[in-house]
This record gives sequence, C-alpha cells and structure tokens, in this order.
Amino acid sequence: MPRIDWSRQNGRFAPPREKWMQRLLDDAVVLVDEREQEPWEFKHTRRVRLEVGDYSAVVAGEDLRRVFVVERKASPSEFLEMVGRERERWERELLALGGVPHAMVICEFSLQDLEQETLGRKIALAAVWGSLISWQVCYGVPILFAGSRETAAGAFWKALELVVRTQLF
Repeated sequence: MPRIDWSRQNGRFAPPREKWMQRLLDDAVVLVDEREQEPWEFKHTRRVRLEVGDYSAVVAGEDLRRVFVVERKASPSEFLEMVGRERERWERELLALGGVPHAMVICEFSLQDLEQETLGRKIALAAVWGSLISWQVCYGVPILFAGSRETAAGAFWKALELVVRTQLF
C-alpha cells in the first residue's frame, strides 16, 4: 500500500505553514491499534493495543491517547452492522469514545455510499439517519464521512494538527 504524501494533497489537507508545527508533526508517531486489519499509513507508526479507538498519536513525547482518538470505519456495510446487530457493542464503544475530549469517528465512505448500501437490505434509511443523529447528540462524538480512504487519513492528520495546537501549545 503506498504511503500518502501529505504535501501533494492539492490544498485539501496541506501541511501547516509554521515550521515548528511542521517539525512536530514530522516527528509524530501515529499509534495504530494492533487489531486494525488495513491501517492507514503514515511516516512513523507504532502498533499498540488501544483501549479506545483505532488511532491516536505521540507528539513531542506527549502520548495523546487520553485526549485524542479516532475510530475508523472502512465500509458502509461495516457501519450498517453498527446500526443493526452490533449496535449494543457499538454504543459501548461510543460511550468510551465520549470519555475522550477529542474523539471522532472517520468513515472512508460518503453518506451517499451509506444510503446506497441500505438498498435491498432489511434496514430503513430512516433508522440509519436516526442512529447517526442520536449517536452524535447522545455521545458527543462527531462522525465524519470522508468519501475515500485517502481523505479519511488526511482528516485524521488535520484533526491531529488541531489537537496539537489546542492541547500542547
């Protein structure tokens, strides 16, 4: 799997302009849960067992697991399992994510992809929308539909940059 070169993202997730921030992020170690089957790739990664979420980071020696975690959803079908038979487990995960100040769910697909996946299934689109709204309101965890794997990884990186700005400096 090719590594993503963030400097060539056509401005979507451009690297920070400040050299100090660029240096911090260049040395950041992305923590990837050891159970992730197809993790995003970054310059520096370390496989660990995360208690919550799939990704976090260590920046300037600061372990951000208590303040920043991301749960990745790779496909609409995986997401629909959370609405259906995996709902109870998923809501326990959301409860844990809600305990982390800067937690989020990043999906590698679009809302349109999710809607398409409901066609021909025994799950109503209204149930999916209701779940999406209630999860974000009740657990306080934003759910981002990035539209692609590459954009999802870029969104993680941008969120990391924002957390570093607000939490470390």
